[in-house]
Amino acid sequence: MRNIIPDFTKDEQDYIKEHANFTGDELRFFELRNKEYSLEYCAEEMNTCISRVKRIDKKVIAKIAKVQLIEALREQIRILKEGAEMIVENTMIVFDGQRYYKGDELPDLGTLVAVSVQGNVRNYEGLSKDRDKLPKYDDLETGSSALFYDTKELYKYEKTNKRWYKMG
Repeated sequence: MRNIIPDFTKDEQDYIKEHANFTGDELRFFELRNKEYSLEYCAEEMNTCISRVKRIDKKVIAKIAKVQLIEALREQIRILKEGAEMIVENTMIVFDGQRYYKGDELPDLGTLVAVSVQGNVRNYEGLSKDRDKLPKYDDLETGSSALFYDTKELYKYEKTNKRWYKMG
């Protein structure tokens, strides 16, 4: 087993203690190791055997790794969010096949989801409570459909009058 003595700053130690959810023995071990004590000395101070200290060491290392991984993921998410905000601010986004620019309002489709898109023919699925949220875009083509799970109703779109018709 590697006998690595950690080299954490005070701030890093405090952060790890706060987020690692150490047990009492794990916390004691972590504190002793950060004072650069050997595993053997830790076993004596904790009034236990070396094999138990080695098991505690493995658990502490795993918890520290998890805390460090979560922190790294949080940082990556922050960076991605900042990048996404910059993209949205500087360009347009596509939502439900439509282009929207900064300041445009995105439509509320409720539970409706476009499950397939072929050109400007879209097939939606969702709940009937959102029937009134079916889109009527200028470029939405005849033949687009909407299936409502809860009522098993099927609607088809007619472009010439921008209207959804119930089938059957």
